[in-house]
Amino acid sequence: MLRLKSKITAKDLSYILGIRQQSLNETLQKLEKEGYIVRTPSPKDRHVMLISLTEKGNEIKSVQHDCLDVLDEFSDEELKQFTSYIDRL
Repeated sequence: MLRLKSKITAKDLSYILGIRQQSLNETLQKLEKEGYIVRTPSPKDRHVMLISLTEKGNEIKSVQHDCLDVLDEFSDEELKQFTSYIDRL
């Protein structure tokens, strides 16, 4: 998901992935410790942390890059809706 959206909040990411935010935060701490992601305060609200991939995180080859540009035209809300459809399937 972080390749699809360069910066995303933990709240939005937990919603898209369909997992509790507490469970996600544990995983995010591990990923940050290993250098795969970085969390930075949002310029709009310092209480909100934005998650983004680091260079090391971008090097992971688990997602096919050929398909990523297909989703670029969709809004955040459309991506959330799409994810809910996938979950239902």
